[in-house]
Amino acid sequence: GQMRIERGACRTAELLSEVLSLVEPSAHEAGLTLDAECRGPIPAQIRTDPTRLRQILLNLLHNAIKFTEGGGVTLRAGMEGMAERDEPWLRLDVIDTGPGLSEAQQRRAFEPFVQGEGADAQTEGTGLGLAISERLGRLLGGGLAVESTPGEGATFTLRIPTGPVEDAGTVETIPRLALPSRPAGRDGMQNGDGRLAGVTAVLLEDRPDGQLLAASVLKSAGAAVHLASDSHSACELAAGRDGTGGRAPDLVLIGSAWGRDPAAVTQRFREAGYAGPLLGMPLESDRAETQRWIGAGCVDCVPGPFEANKLVAAVLRATEG
Repeated sequence: GQMRIERGACRTAELLSEVLSLVEPSAHEAGLTLDAECRGPIPAQIRTDPTRLRQILLNLLHNAIKFTEGGGVTLRAGMEGMAERDEPWLRLDVIDTGPGLSEAQQRRAFEPFVQGEGADAQTEGTGLGLAISERLGRLLGGGLAVESTPGEGATFTLRIPTGPVEDAGTVETIPRLALPSRPAGRDGMQNGDGRLAGVTAVLLEDRPDGQLLAASVLKSAGAAVHLASDSHSACELAAGRDGTGGRAPDLVLIGSAWGRDPAAVTQRFREAGYAGPLLGMPLESDRAETQRWIGAGCVDCVPGPFEANKLVAAVLRATEG
């Protein structure tokens, strides 16, 4: 599917806060600090595609957390005038205290599927997320760059045009959403309304950013989520044979990677003995794609990269039926 861009008004600080709240549990588990800072005022609102911007930042933050052994990760926002185009640009830096990248790794950082050799195996598996992020950065009219000193960490910098911001007002802080370390159904959280309290779900998703985003949305609404990155382990979980206490989950969510043949993957779940609802998560939201997933036996589709409330609502519909 074509990657489509849908530009709209985007509240800058809120989007950055939301992204931070989604990666906070991973940083916390890894024993890392997660900080956010503004370098001077930034526009309170910009014109861009918020879903794509969120996707890039989640990829960058997730990678930074994954490869940083100690210390922390910082998201820094600031403005930059680009001399040759004389328009305002928003600059977002994701800074980590990880192993850093060699010059060769920096040159190849955005090529899909850079597999490390030997000592470079550190960066294995980041290839696709960074390649997609770089492509999305260009689609948003900007770009992604990396600077690194081996042994001292790396900084991934996303620059995107803000669109007209004369009367947008400015903000100078990125508010931190108060996230408990166990988000299930607590008060005072975004989507933390317990609407999915008691729901158990298996999430079959092999992209780290997709896994992170969907799992955190579901958990913050109170669901218990079992993650699987391949269909075999997902089928075991769905059949209640692995780690679910012998009980089948209330529903199974199937990530976009299985969109090439949704009928085959739904059939695998049925053959494994899972009879509950299946929810498809294709990457693109066109009608034909949705029909294909539903034709394959899914009760519903939540196209990604999705909005939190749409996902929660779809899970509710699927499990209340």
